[in-house]
Amino acid sequence: MVLAKRKITLKEYSEWAIKYKEALASLVMRDERMEEMQELIEIDFELLGATAIEDKLQDDVGSAIVSLKAAGIKFWVLTGDKIETAINIGYSCKLLNDKLEKVIIDGKEVMEVEKILDEKLDYIKTKKRGRQLALVISGDALIHCNKGVNAHKVKYFKKILFDFSLLF
Repeated sequence: MVLAKRKITLKEYSEWAIKYKEALASLVMRDERMEEMQELIEIDFELLGATAIEDKLQDDVGSAIVSLKAAGIKFWVLTGDKIETAINIGYSCKLLNDKLEKVIIDGKEVMEVEKILDEKLDYIKTKKRGRQLALVISGDALIHCNKGVNAHKVKYFKKILFDFSLLF
């Protein structure tokens, strides 16, 4: 599923909605009229991202991801799996490779996550230049980063998240 948006005026929407309702109620060539109405409103979108829910990789997913990454598109993958499983999934769909350095943040308690976050932030500040990094973060650690850890660190952490090639 692709996520996109476009701002339209209330007037533009109102005019379109009247025609859409007419097409929806049409008894003749309803499908064609509905498609025409969709084409009228679904233009000039700003691409926000894409999402999918699937346990099994489809054919050619890996090569499609490689092409998208080559185009400069950054990936965030959200999974409920353990860190090790998420990493294996990353390799199987070609999101991870041996050229990417994995930065792993995992912890169950706030203080543990804060300590790991401090270490990783220091490392990233000093070593990142010229390296491709992949952030792998557990769900518990992500929750702590959003709520329980020092706000200044979290602000910096969120800023650097957008520099990563991909995120698990």
